[in-house]
Amino acid sequence: MQNIWYLVTIAGAGLVALTMQGAWWVALRTAGAEQARAKQIARSAWWAAAALTAAIAAMSLALHPGLWAAFANDARRDLAATMALAGLIGAKLWDRKETELLTFFASAGYIFGMVLTAA
Repeated sequence: MQNIWYLVTIAGAGLVALTMQGAWWVALRTAGAEQARAKQIARSAWWAAAALTAAIAAMSLALHPGLWAAFANDARRDLAATMALAGLIGAKLWDRKETELLTFFASAGYIFGMVLTAA
């Protein structure tokens, strides 16, 4: 039963990540009220992505006890996880500076890092 919740959490994280990325794209391409609404959606999705990323990490370590050793023995996994975390943090930091393009690319880095970590 816990594997089902793991899959649901991963699916939810994927949905939230794509919502966040899509909202940053809209914010990048629009202005005014549309841009403000898109940014609000992206900011809400960011918090959900951060929470679900932490949940996935905790669940992964609980379900796969050898995961720490796999990360310790493979630098590519470390790089992918670092890219995901840096993208998530970068999206939050660049959003505060109102740099939509950098925020969009940071969000893309988060998604790319998460996919590489899973692979």
